[in-house]
Amino acid sequence: MDAALIAERRKGVSIRCVLVRIAAPDGAICWTDGGVAVFDSGRGPEIYYGEHPTYGLLSTVGGVSNGAGDQTSRPSLDLFPKDDAAAAKLASPLIQGSPVSIWTGAIGRETGLLIGAPKLEFVGQVDQPAVNAGQSLSMSMRLITDGALQKEANADYRQNHAAHIRTWPGENGYLNVSNAVEAARSMEWRT
Repeated sequence: MDAALIAERRKGVSIRCVLVRIAAPDGAICWTDGGVAVFDSGRGPEIYYGEHPTYGLLSTVGGVSNGAGDQTSRPSLDLFPKDDAAAAKLASPLIQGSPVSIWTGAIGRETGLLIGAPKLEFVGQVDQPAVNAGQSLSMSMRLITDGALQKEANADYRQNHAAHIRTWPGENGYLNVSNAVEAARSMEWRT
């Protein structure tokens, strides 16, 4: 962790913030719970908004923790989209799988700028965006890590030509299999 950030967090009172970046298909969506922050996460300086002018407000970030044993972190974002168009983009199937990064940092009381380099807390992707029905427009977005994805069953990867060429492009060995039963049948060695 950055030395300036450590020193700020050790103070009796510090203004902590969370930074969230979603690499959406239409471009990066950057939120913070600390008003407005400028942060360079390695892609050039980006503005992180408390209330994004296009997408709306970041309400809460929950569940960011270190996994223990065979568990992985499954954070979620609670959002208040700006309007129906923003909710449609945030809940679109196209955003599913978009990379997400979450950092924690501190804001300088006098300057309003980030102190030091924020600490990276989560790297993963959008798993399940969902619009919540109620009196006001809100939504939640479940996130998932690559580690959690590896623990899920691979129901879509089957022993067939389509799955095979996804892994080994140009290798057409399954084109000659005429029946799925032939591929699934166990064969004894030297028969």
